[in-house]
Amino acid sequence: MYLMKKVAVVLDLNESDAVVCDFVERIVSRIEFSSIEFIHVVKNAEIPKDLSDKYPDLITPLDETIKDAVQKTISDFTSICCHDNVNIHVLEGDKQKEIPKFAREHDLDLLVIDQGEEDQAHLNFLPKLTRNLTCDVAIVPATVPEDIRQLLVPIDFSKNSGMALQFAQLLASVDKNITIKGLHLYRVPNGYRKVGKTFEEFSEVVLENAKSEYRKFLDEYDVDADTVDMTFQLQSGDTIPTMINRYALSNKVDMILIGSRGRDTLSSFVLGSMAEQLITKEHYLPMVIVKNKGASLKLWEALLHL
Repeated sequence: MYLMKKVAVVLDLNESDAVVCDFVERIVSRIEFSSIEFIHVVKNAEIPKDLSDKYPDLITPLDETIKDAVQKTISDFTSICCHDNVNIHVLEGDKQKEIPKFAREHDLDLLVIDQGEEDQAHLNFLPKLTRNLTCDVAIVPATVPEDIRQLLVPIDFSKNSGMALQFAQLLASVDKNITIKGLHLYRVPNGYRKVGKTFEEFSEVVLENAKSEYRKFLDEYDVDADTVDMTFQLQSGDTIPTMINRYALSNKVDMILIGSRGRDTLSSFVLGSMAEQLITKEHYLPMVIVKNKGASLKLWEALLHL
């Protein structure tokens, strides 16, 4: 069973915070988190040590001012305010370092962050941050669908896509109005002519094999086939992210849940090209990137001991 207990929310104290909090409000109303941690990161205060030692109040009131601002932001959201374990943290330093560090130290299950500006610097920031995190990541665009009812899970039969499907099932288990759509994109290998079949004939062979793998995949993750509206699509000349976005648009999807990487030994820690391209392209829907948290933490610990 897929469990979600600890969530953290990054707020930048700007106009995007209301959209992020609205998204969190909807998630909190469906999932019983043990705690909600709000984070704001400030850059290192460039105050000479002599001055900071002599006048410590130059820095300390800033934390309280920021916490008051965060508290004011979340005060409009009932489910968040009614939660019995809400904490506000002011971190100092580089976001790329401080947020992943916070996630590990607090054993987070989910981190929520806004998509931010479309400038190249921020488009580079999000994939790098997501790569460094050991928990699932929800990326919230500037606008969020009024009702999050249609969930899309791209499925490649990997463990991470299985976990993404389980996350979708968790949401659907507490809201009967939620529909889960699965999408598998398959392709015909270049050497199909060597087996004496036409492209159309061999595409049917590949499709039937994909359907067989899908049945095994559902059994492995104990998912009822009737709970997933599954689609198999032959890959065209477009990229996989483009096809996923096109499917989402034409099928009125409200949120995408995707595994961080497919079948790879480092899948839990290295962000896959498909997920990364979905982040950096026209990202108009909320997206949750699901990671293998346990494997991520083990790999991180191994890297620390190199």
